[in-house]
Amino acid sequence: MLLIMSSSIFIAMSLSVMMLTTPIFMGIWMLLTALMSTILISNFLKSWFALLIFLIYIGGMLVMFAYFSSLTPNQFLNTKFTFITFLMLMIMFSSTKIINHKYININNTIQMQEIYTNFLSYINLFSYNNLFLLLFLVMTLFFVLIAVVKITIMNMGPLRPFN
Repeated sequence: MLLIMSSSIFIAMSLSVMMLTTPIFMGIWMLLTALMSTILISNFLKSWFALLIFLIYIGGMLVMFAYFSSLTPNQFLNTKFTFITFLMLMIMFSSTKIINHKYININNTIQMQEIYTNFLSYINLFSYNNLFLLLFLVMTLFFVLIAVVKITIMNMGPLRPFN
């Protein structure tokens, strides 16, 4: 059921992104679409692949969003039309998926067993055997954070100051 709902939300978000006009909403919409796509990928693959795709996608989107927001002037945000359109698309896709879902018999014990094994695999990520890998990833992300802060100094950075 979660897979059906997340796929219908993903399709609705993908279709409603064409109606957005401001870069702020486009960036937020793309981030949410990336999150939904990684949820869908993580349902099929039980590895770090979905998380890595999400982090790479978010990094690229944040850089593009920063450049677009520095180049475009401030615009009025029309949220009513976009939100209503998204709700209509989501209701349309989820209702068709639920109607087709009534005829499928799913055993709940198998789903609970899959959830438990997925939880155990996430616990194993933070075990003592993977401690050095986890510390390496944390240190790498910390150094990248420091490098980005040093590169984008307000006086010398490529973006205009937001005053």
